This record gives sequence, structure tokens and C-alpha cells, in this order.
Amino acid sequence: MAWRKTAKWLGDVLHTKCVKNAESAIWKVRFDRHPRPDPAQASHEQSMSFKVFEDWRACIQRGQLHSKPWLDMLRQVAVKQAEKEEAKAQLASITNYRVWLESGPAGGLKRQHQFSRNAIGWTEAALDRGNENDVGENDDLDGLS
Repeated sequence: MAWRKTAKWLGDVLHTKCVKNAESAIWKVRFDRHPRPDPAQASHEQSMSFKVFEDWRACIQRGQLHSKPWLDMLRQVAVKQAEKEEAKAQLASITNYRVWLESGPAGGLKRQHQFSRNAIGWTEAALDRGNENDVGENDDLDGLS
């Protein structure tokens, strides 16, 4: 988010014709406080990438923000970093969703569809006739052997 905001502000400096708006965007680029990643929830990579952003921003000098070539270069860097961070976040989201699907609430559904509960205990489900029963040592068979 910090990279994307900074890229927008750099674009505002490049394209604005009002000096007041340009100076406001320059101040935001140099001094705006971006929220840090929550240490309890953020991964090490997220913390390190925010540190990279802060270090990059600390290197920006006021004179650079009044030069069109510097502004173009800084904006390109910010846009590329924003795209890179967004791709990482999207990949992490997809990976977490996959793990949740495979081991989360759907993890116990396989056994649920293999057996049916009736008055005398558990019986093999009609849909699972082709497979052998997978009964583990920890399965409760309600006294049946």
C-alpha cells in the first residue's frame, strides 16, 4: 500500500500544474506516515519489504523531487515495487486459501461420505461400495467388531 500511494503522489507531482498541490504531494512522499505491518500477524517478508520501503524513502532528497527525470525514475521504481508486493500478497492469499481448503473444514469430509449412521451403528455408504472400508485404530465402532 505504501508503494502504491507513493507512486500516486509522485505522479501527482509530475502532472500537476498547481505549485501548491505539487508541494503537498512532495511533503507526502517524504514525510507521510504509512501504517507498519502488525508484528503479530505479518510475516517476516512483509516486515522486511516495509523496511526496504522506508530505507528507499529515506534516500530521497528534496532536490530530487523537483527534477522531472528523478521523478520519472522514482515513480517507475515505486510502481514496479507496488506490483511486486501485490503479486506476493496475492500468491500468499491463494496459498493460504488452498491450505485452508485441503486441511481445514473439508479435511474430515472424506470419512463422513464413506459411512452412514443408522440405528445399529455405522454402515458403508452406497456411494462408496467400490472402495474398502478404511477403519483406523481410533475409530469408534459402537461396540461392533
